[in-house]
Amino acid sequence: WSDIKEMSSKVIAVTDNDKAKAAKLSKELALEFFAMRDKTQPPYVTLDAAMSRVSSHNLPKPMVLADVSDNAGGGAASDSTFILQALLDKKVKDAAIAMFWDPGAVKLAFEVGEGAELDIRLGGKLGPQSGPPIDARAQVIKLEKDVTIQFGGSRKGTNPIGDVAALQIEGVTVIVNTKRSQCHSLDCFTKLGIDPSQKKVVVVKSMQHFHAAYAPIASEVVYVAAPGALVPDWSLLPYTKADKTQWPFVANPHA
Repeated sequence: WSDIKEMSSKVIAVTDNDKAKAAKLSKELALEFFAMRDKTQPPYVTLDAAMSRVSSHNLPKPMVLADVSDNAGGGAASDSTFILQALLDKKVKDAAIAMFWDPGAVKLAFEVGEGAELDIRLGGKLGPQSGPPIDARAQVIKLEKDVTIQFGGSRKGTNPIGDVAALQIEGVTVIVNTKRSQCHSLDCFTKLGIDPSQKKVVVVKSMQHFHAAYAPIASEVVYVAAPGALVPDWSLLPYTKADKTQWPFVANPHA
């Protein structure tokens, strides 16, 4: 998603100074890689389609929605409101979403304390791609300072996410933090006393790093192409510097 002239995929072949062999091999590998482009794309669905599936979901395990367009790991703000607003509009109950990067909201939550209620303006602060902020009545259900989370799966490591507040807004538990990060593991919820496996719907602001931790608790994982800074439809993004002679701007530049 970077709007720079170098934005593309590259292949490097090491052939001990045999330039002709390197050129031939790198081209072969590049075309093989290019041929995989459709197979490696997740099956994205629109926000409306995702909400339709949420409405009909009745399995014992939660439906996990990946808000790929607001993935902090790819440079998004992690404060877009589109999916949360859709859940509220649908009056979905027993849902949870992580993590909103909104230091101001966290500060207010700490000021009023656990158990208190407050009127809050959440998200939608970093620009139009974050959507409009949500004005809501929220209850502060848990507060934690200096939280770290682990990567899921076999890759272990910790990542600081700052001070964190768990807010209840109608039927949705919203995790809000002060240090922007994508949702790598269940820690985003469990360190606030929330068990995501017991929810009907779980939304994670992540592209793929969430999968190792959340797929085992999910009835299904749905990749949602909601509006946002990293919407997976590059034709919708205002590129000015990237080379537009390559895929996906051109269907098959090698034809």
